[in-house]
Amino acid sequence: MNYMASVSYDLDVASGALQWGETLQSVFGYGPQEAVNSVEWWAAHVHPDDAMVLNQAMDKMWMPWATNWQTEYRFRKGDNTYVTVYDSAAVVRGSDGKPVRLTGTLTPAQ
Repeated sequence: MNYMASVSYDLDVASGALQWGETLQSVFGYGPQEAVNSVEWWAAHVHPDDAMVLNQAMDKMWMPWATNWQTEYRFRKGDNTYVTVYDSAAVVRGSDGKPVRLTGTLTPAQ
């Protein structure tokens, strides 16, 4: 599968605050007026058939040995179509070893 431009993100695990890179609009077609700064917004744009698989993949970041996280799923674009994306992130841990942030990229397949 070929991939195109990526969108960077930074997720605060505790608060659910999600900051997207500037390419969110150009890559996925969301306007600057979209309220996209929460993990709930992101989760609402994951294809319903992929939600359970994605939840299982996210559970792996809680394993003490996990330093990165990656998976593929379908993500809804601004025009309400879905595109397969490759999601890859580094797991940043606090002094207690628990994940505190995910910093990564979301890359749509062509």
